[in-house]
Amino acid sequence: MRHYDIKQWKLFSENLIEENMHIEMQQHLLECDQCMELYLTSVEEKTNGEDTYINEDFTDNIMNTIRSENKKIKEKNYKRRRINLIGCYAAASCFTIFLMWSGAFQFLFDAIPKHSGEFANSSLKREKVFVSGWTDRLTDETSSLINNISSKELSVKNKKGK
Repeated sequence: MRHYDIKQWKLFSENLIEENMHIEMQQHLLECDQCMELYLTSVEEKTNGEDTYINEDFTDNIMNTIRSENKKIKEKNYKRRRINLIGCYAAASCFTIFLMWSGAFQFLFDAIPKHSGEFANSSLKREKVFVSGWTDRLTDETSSLINNISSKELSVKNKKGK
């Protein structure tokens, strides 16, 4: 097994070698732990030598991108919601026209006065009961109930006495 030195691994990491040699070195990395360590140290040296830092505007740029994407999504949702709302109004209008054409509203207009008269009469009867003599009526009902009970008691006593 042929091992490679650190210079060759640096060339490998910078992709400055021939393609067939590159494939051969990749295969060797899978088999040899010693060369894998050399390769990793060459990569570490390469990254340690360069100043790798994040630009100060990086966070601001990312946040601005996110905000712009959110605005686009909200605009799409708003347009979709408007289309749905217009569709609902159109369906309601069609349904109303159909009901008008079929005569359902005319039936309601004819039936309401008939039933409203019955409702008004029943409410007048209730008003008469509450306004005039509901206490008299309660007293009469109570006295008739007591009379019924007492007459039943007398009839039971008479039957026992005979």
